[in-house]
Amino acid sequence: MDPASYIHTSPEEVQLHPDDLKLLDWNGSMADTAAEELKKSRDNARAVARLALMGKSPARHLLEKANSPSANAASTKKPFSRVLDEAMQSWMKKTTYITNDHSRRVHDFKSLAKTKQDLAQDLEVRQQKINQRRTGSAVTKTFEDCKVRVHKHPSKKGLKPVAEMAFLPNVKQWGNSYTHVVVDKSPGDDETKFLDRAFVANVQKKDAQARMTCQLFVPSENDSEPYQAIQQYELDVVPLKEGDAPHVNFCIWINAETKNATYTPISSRVQLSNGRPQRKKNYKMNVARRPMNDEDRIEVDDKVAEVDLDIEEKMNGSGIGQSARKVITDGSDDSEQ
Repeated sequence: MDPASYIHTSPEEVQLHPDDLKLLDWNGSMADTAAEELKKSRDNARAVARLALMGKSPARHLLEKANSPSANAASTKKPFSRVLDEAMQSWMKKTTYITNDHSRRVHDFKSLAKTKQDLAQDLEVRQQKINQRRTGSAVTKTFEDCKVRVHKHPSKKGLKPVAEMAFLPNVKQWGNSYTHVVVDKSPGDDETKFLDRAFVANVQKKDAQARMTCQLFVPSENDSEPYQAIQQYELDVVPLKEGDAPHVNFCIWINAETKNATYTPISSRVQLSNGRPQRKKNYKMNVARRPMNDEDRIEVDDKVAEVDLDIEEKMNGSGIGQSARKVITDGSDDSEQ
């Protein structure tokens, strides 16, 4: 082996490719340039949209900003906020009431004072119409209108009238209180014929959470014997009239001979459910009528005065109605104490 081959000689210098030299002498960003370009394009898009909302042309604004001598100077203005700095939001109008309807004009909205004024005028017009319908001439006209014969139903063409009857309040029975009794299970075929004279009695409620119970008493075949309890039910009372609201449930009385129909209000409904025979105890009860006293007569007249003008004038003239209410109120207060 030749020792001269081990003599160190300087190798020939290899020239790098220009692209490799650019990478070695890189002066650009050290981050992801593609992400930076994407961020820059998004920022430009936001700037264009912001200028469009301000009513300015993006190209003209950018050109003026580039030619401005203070373009490179640091700006002391706060960054623009579309929600905080915009004079008028695009989704809201400055009116009395907030709305999203841009097609409506500002003057179409009414202030609260104007709304109350219109409501007061509307109520006044309604009150005038009600007072006009309550005048004597208007009431008399309703009787004249009733004389016109009805030939067809106003909404159902297939229905035809069979008979025409006067429909007025039942003044004779108006002073009595009526209720609608619903029995889910009949006590039996033998006792059904006595239901028109039956009584509901012995109403009890053992616990606060328990339902009320009662017994149904029917008369015996011999009127001299007491009433007999034949069935036990659970009782529920449903009011059909709320406070001072008008009656909406009525009992209609039809007299085919005189061709008159009258009605009386029904203020409550009694539901008798879960009927079962009365077997353990042989309940019997004597039923009799007592004569009416002065308080009963005054109470009946007070109810009849709702539909009878003569009774109303009589009670208002003598002051019986007010004294009766005072007597009943005082009596109820004493009973509660």
